[in-house]
Amino acid sequence: MVTLRSTRAWTVVKASLATILLLCGSQVLAAGTASNTQLQNTVTVNFDNAGGTPQTAVTAQVIITIELIKATPTITFSTSIPTNLSTVSETEAVSLIFTITSNANGPDDYLLNVTESSVINIGATTITNPTDVGILGATTVGAGFVITNGGGGGTGPGDCLVADAGICQLVVPNDDASDGAVNGFGGGDTIVFDGGPVCTVTTVNDLGGGNVTNLSGVLGTDFSVINFDNCDGAGASLTFGQSIFERTDVTVALTMGTIIAPPADGTTDIDVTAEPDVGGTPSATVTTAIVVLAADLSVVKYVRNVNDVAQTGTDASPFDVLQFNGATYYRAGITAAPGEVLEYALLMINNGGAIQGVVATDPSIAFTTYVPSPTFGIQVFHTEDITDTACVVSNECVVTNVGGSTSNLDDTLATALDIGGLAGSTITVYAGVGGNEVGAVGGTIAINKVSVVLYRLTVN
Repeated sequence: MVTLRSTRAWTVVKASLATILLLCGSQVLAAGTASNTQLQNTVTVNFDNAGGTPQTAVTAQVIITIELIKATPTITFSTSIPTNLSTVSETEAVSLIFTITSNANGPDDYLLNVTESSVINIGATTITNPTDVGILGATTVGAGFVITNGGGGGTGPGDCLVADAGICQLVVPNDDASDGAVNGFGGGDTIVFDGGPVCTVTTVNDLGGGNVTNLSGVLGTDFSVINFDNCDGAGASLTFGQSIFERTDVTVALTMGTIIAPPADGTTDIDVTAEPDVGGTPSATVTTAIVVLAADLSVVKYVRNVNDVAQTGTDASPFDVLQFNGATYYRAGITAAPGEVLEYALLMINNGGAIQGVVATDPSIAFTTYVPSPTFGIQVFHTEDITDTACVVSNECVVTNVGGSTSNLDDTLATALDIGGLAGSTITVYAGVGGNEVGAVGGTIAINKVSVVLYRLTVN
C-alpha cells in the first residue's frame, strides 16, 4: 500500500505577513503574505515491498519564496522647531519633523521628496533633508496575546506582562539572516501594530539564517521573538497574522529666505512625499505652510516735564500716552519754561521679523542743553528686560521695566560697552540687546518685544 502525507513549514524574512492557511493538500495565501517567506511543502510516501513488509518512507519537498509587494508608506506631519510656523523670521533655521510608517509586505527602503511651492514675497528656502529614509522593517504576529497596560509586572502605561515581567514578548517567524535583527526590527525601533498600539522594541531574539519556524515549538529553537514595551493606548488584543510595521521620524531642515518687498510678510509651502526606493508609488503630499515675517519696527517719541509732573498732554488716540517706570509721557501737549527739564522717551517696538543693528539718532533741540551722566545720561532698557506691553489699551502704552542698562560713562561715542552719547548736536543710541558704541554696533529686538530709550534736555 502506498500512502501520501504532505507537511508544510514556513519561514519569514523581514516582512509583514497576513494569515497563512494550511488546508489539506492545498495552500491559501491571503494578500500581504510577507515577502521572503519560505513556504516549505514536504510530501511523504509510505510503501510496502512485494512481501507486504513496510519500507522506509521517502520524502520530497518544494520551497517557494514570496516576493516583495511594494506599498506606499504613510507620512504625517509630527511637529516643528519652532512650533509656531506663522511667526518665522528671515534666514531663520526651521526643522520640520515627519512620521513615516511602512505599509509593504516586507522590509523596504524609502525615499523622501521635498519641494517648495506657492512662494510669495520671499527668496528661495534652502532645504536640507535625508533623501534616503532607510529601510523600515515589517513582520507579523505569530501568536495572539493581550497587551495589558499597567498590569502584571508593568510599572506604568504601556507596560505589559506576557512572558517576562513588564515586557511584551512577541512570537514572530524566523527570517533568513542571522544578523541580530528580526525581520528588520532591532532594539529602539518603533513598532506599529496594524489597527493597534504603537510600542518600542527593547531587544530581539534572532533565530534567522533559514531556520524553519515552528510556532508551537521552543523559544530560541523554533521561532524568533521581538520584545517590546512602552505601548500607547489602553491595551490591545493581538491576533495571529496581524501585520506589524516600523515607524520612524525624519527631520527636514530649512533655512528661510529673505523678504523681497518689505514691509509685507512672505509665505511659502513646503511639500513632502515619501515613496519606496525603486518602483513604488509616492504618498499623498503633506504640505506645511510657513509665514516669514518682514522686519517691522515702529518708533514712538514721548516727552514729560520733570519739573511739572502733574502736567498732562494729549490723550486722544492709541499710543498717545506712555506709562513707564512710574512716569507718564505724552506724544504732544507738554509745555516747559526756561530752566525746566524735559525727559524724552523713545519707544521702539518689533512688530514682526528679525530686527538687528538698531541705532537711533536724535538731533537735540535748539535752545536746550543735554543732561549728561552721571546726572542722567542715556538710559536704554533692553528687550529682555521688558514685560507686559499693551500699547493699544485705551490710549496708553503700558511698559513695565524690570531692569535696564544706562550709559553712565563719558557720553562720548568711543567708550567700550557704552550704549551712546552726544556727538555735536546729535544724540546717538545703540539700542536693543548687545548695542555698543564701539564699532557702532546696534543691538537686536525680538519679535513682539520693545526697547525704551530715555534722555533729558534742559530748556535754556
